Amino acid sequence: MAIVGVRQRGAIMATTAKTKEQRELEGKVRRRKEFVTRIVAFVERLTVEKGRRVFREESSDHTHVIYHLLNFADFSFYYESGETFCGGNDVRVWYHPGKEMTSPDLQRFNYPHDTLVLDVDYQCARCDFTDKGDEIKAFDRDGVWQRAIRYMMKNKDRIIAKLERDKKKAEAVAQKLRDAETNGMRLVSDAARLRV
Repeated sequence: MAIVGVRQRGAIMATTAKTKEQRELEGKVRRRKEFVTRIVAFVERLTVEKGRRVFREESSDHTHVIYHLLNFADFSFYYESGETFCGGNDVRVWYHPGKEMTSPDLQRFNYPHDTLVLDVDYQCARCDFTDKGDEIKAFDRDGVWQRAIRYMMKNKDRIIAKLERDKKKAEAVAQKLRDAETNGMRLVSDAARLRV
């Protein structure tokens, strides 16, 4: 049992002793804050950098912006900033391995909660849980998504490069199909013109 001291007029006075359970709980709280803070900062940057801005409204005292990023390594992200002139930000994370999430799924940004693994509401420019308004609204305790997001955060650059390669391949295939369709239409036109 550790004794917690409080400094009062140059002397340290003993206060209540912390139990093992209290120390364990403090450790869990500290680890959860650190984990969520890292995720929120990462999601903010990634969604602004690689996501799509779906809403922007400027008023005299604040700018309200919403971004989302779909299907990034089995995750989809939602980031809302500047909800009111006093602040107010929201980050949501969905984990949907093997499933594609589409924009209509995010209609009203309320995708089915069975894949929502994290929902954080915070007031200041960054989430650090120093403000009393900072709150974790949803946190899936399943370790699978937590390991997956740690891996994804660590390998973000490789994932981005692979997604860009896949996008270029898809564009090349689409271009070949357009070219074939154009050539086919030209052939039909020539045949009609030549009365073949």
